[in-house]
Amino acid sequence: MTRPPAWMLWGRWAGLALLALCMLAIFTGKPDALVRTPDDTAVYIEAANRMRAGTDALYAPPSDGFNIIGSYTYPPTFAALFAPLTFFDRPVTFALWQLVLIICVPVAGWCLFRLFEIRKLAHGRDFAFAVAAACCGPLMLDVSWGNANLPIAACVAAGMLCLERGRPVAGGAWLGLAAQLKVIPIVLLLVLLMQRRFKAAAAMLATMALLYFLPLIWFVPAQGLSEGVARNHEAARAFIVDQALARASKQDVTNVGSTAISNSSFYAVSQRLFVEGAPTVAMAWSDEWLPAQGPLLFALDPGFVRWLGLTPALLLFAVALWAAWKLRRDVYARSASFGLALLPALLGNLLCWGYSLVHVGLMFAPLAALAIKESRARQAYFAAGLALFLCCGVVFTGYDLMELMQMLGVPAFGALAAWAIVLITLLRRERQITSTSES
Repeated sequence: MTRPPAWMLWGRWAGLALLALCMLAIFTGKPDALVRTPDDTAVYIEAANRMRAGTDALYAPPSDGFNIIGSYTYPPTFAALFAPLTFFDRPVTFALWQLVLIICVPVAGWCLFRLFEIRKLAHGRDFAFAVAAACCGPLMLDVSWGNANLPIAACVAAGMLCLERGRPVAGGAWLGLAAQLKVIPIVLLLVLLMQRRFKAAAAMLATMALLYFLPLIWFVPAQGLSEGVARNHEAARAFIVDQALARASKQDVTNVGSTAISNSSFYAVSQRLFVEGAPTVAMAWSDEWLPAQGPLLFALDPGFVRWLGLTPALLLFAVALWAAWKLRRDVYARSASFGLALLPALLGNLLCWGYSLVHVGLMFAPLAALAIKESRARQAYFAAGLALFLCCGVVFTGYDLMELMQMLGVPAFGALAAWAIVLITLLRRERQITSTSES
């Protein structure tokens, strides 16, 4: 393999250094152009304070004067885990949580390095640069907004590593923790079943069941044993029935978000493109030249558009599960199945903000490792990485044209293009390996 020119080698180190400096800038609050108030963290703080107080209104509308985003929408377990950070003053809580998010970046990276056994320095540099470039935009957004996607990515990466190291119970436990931070990773249980990793699937379920009781450490001291148990059950019921199931069945994002701007879900994109009067698609910079509220393309029947938000996600997820069953030959294929299943689940949710797409790194990493370590599928690797960098990185820089691209759904379409490239590449490789072994 021809060695790349020296400027490319140094350029990769420079790119990683620049990303690290941007992360540090967000954490320290300088420069102002890179930083915004971590509004999502305010949601977690209010939910954690309610849990510490033993309230039965964990999912009630915001009322503390700081939370301007909307109601808390995560499992009760996450509020219980976040609660210790609220013993400090609010600015300290913000800083500590951002520190946790930043630490999760090298943790996830270390797990992926170990997973694909990337030991050579040149391989490590190229792999780190490629994965960082593919998800740099969502990564920066997650830290800036103070959302919780990076801990989930770290948990999933740790779970994948444990599975490949012959530790199915630990692997399933990490995935179970991810599903109790945000519910979307629960779809990875089906990936485990399709891969016949039944011990890991059982461990994932057991971990989720055990974490169901975690809020008791706050509810019981605040309300006593019997009432604390009742509050814990009510919190779980409210999350499953009143939040997850009710909102999904009605396609309702009231008081938790909107279909605006960087919501890249199939639901939000189809609403913006095809529904007359879709809520809040105009932005401050565009109010003068982008009048009214949708459709950005042309109007379709709202009932039909509802299916546009659900059907593609179900079809793609079904394909991802089939791929999880089909692609079990080596670490690249098995690991890619997790990212391939996670992306349609994210896009099929009502809310898929830009920072949610940080998980494209889990999907892209196996292809990057294959190309960098074994010099295979290089064209597919460059195509998928470039699509993710442009559509899920540059698009989130905040300039007027880039925000218009967000409104048109470019991040979702770019992520889907990379999804297709990864899937097709691994399927072709599977066929080649099979035909070689049979001949």
